[in-house]
Amino acid sequence: MKDSFGIWLYRVQKIIEVLRPKFYNKLTWLIVISGLSLMSKPLWLTLINIAFEKMIEFSITENSDTAWGFALVVTGLLYHLINTGLYEFVIDRKGDALNQKKEEHDTQVFKSLDEMIDEPYIENVFAHMHTSDAIFLDDFTKLRDFVVYASESRNQFLAQELKLKTQSFLTSLEGLLYFINKEFDEYPYGQDKLNYRMCLAPQLNCDRGGSWEDGPKYGVLVRQMMDLSASLNDSYKNWRLSVKENLAI
Repeated sequence: MKDSFGIWLYRVQKIIEVLRPKFYNKLTWLIVISGLSLMSKPLWLTLINIAFEKMIEFSITENSDTAWGFALVVTGLLYHLINTGLYEFVIDRKGDALNQKKEEHDTQVFKSLDEMIDEPYIENVFAHMHTSDAIFLDDFTKLRDFVVYASESRNQFLAQELKLKTQSFLTSLEGLLYFINKEFDEYPYGQDKLNYRMCLAPQLNCDRGGSWEDGPKYGVLVRQMMDLSASLNDSYKNWRLSVKENLAI
């Protein structure tokens, strides 16, 4: 139904564009002025009529000059209406249809992303990371897959603000994932399961594989982790706010 309506709008637009030359406004004035001239019966037309009636007994307009003039005025105004009101109406409706398709696309993209990681999931991952300085492999993989999926061209938002907010969120997420990949390690060592636990620099944590002397070095890494996760949390909230403002979700 929507496709047939779009085809109808396209055809109407093309028909109007054929009837809408660049000089349409001048042509409108010419038609209207000619009609008004007939209705007011100017001197030159009266003289021509007298001459024709005397020589060949023929009148150009006879008694229908007012009717012809009115018809020309109406024709000119209708022509102007077609070239302005109706044309703009068609363009606006096409624009509305395009915007609706863009919004439907962005809504579907968000739903697919939200199914991968939603707000409660992000909060749980951060809570575990902040209290235990650790993350499970499945969570790390899930966040990494989200970056890959959201970066694909087919999953790009069309709304410019959403696109920018998403890119900011992905940049923050990539920064945290890079830090985890570099500074986290499996601990306890030799875990016999696929979803093993990764801890922040266990070789520097005195409660794990490190010593008290390693405390300052470990503290620097903890602050980096907290800063990266705080930045990611802010960018995620800004992204969700932008989604709500643009898609009302």
